[in-house]
Amino acid sequence: MNKNKLKKIILDNRDFIKTGIEKILPRGNIEYSQNLKKVVVFYGVRRSGKTFVLYDKYKNSIKNSLYIDFEDERLSDFSCDDFEILTEAFYELNPQLHIPGKVTTHSGAK
Repeated sequence: MNKNKLKKIILDNRDFIKTGIEKILPRGNIEYSQNLKKVVVFYGVRRSGKTFVLYDKYKNSIKNSLYIDFEDERLSDFSCDDFEILTEAFYELNPQLHIPGKVTTHSGAK
């Protein structure tokens, strides 16, 4: 996977959520710790607003977040090995967030 392609996708997603998603209706009964330093999984029935909850969360922390839509056709050849390149692309776009030795990525089984 080409790092410049990933940077373009990261920036396109950022711009889409920042400017293309105008109004997000607040959702009730969604609780999670704001200080949690782990992955949060949103699950629920189809068309219940999970994506827009994620967009809202992303908009509120856009300076230190990464959003990738893996249904994007430009990512059709993305593999587990490309997560390292994705991490590098993100930190090159956001060098202020990179703390050497603090963040690691792990690929799942192939």
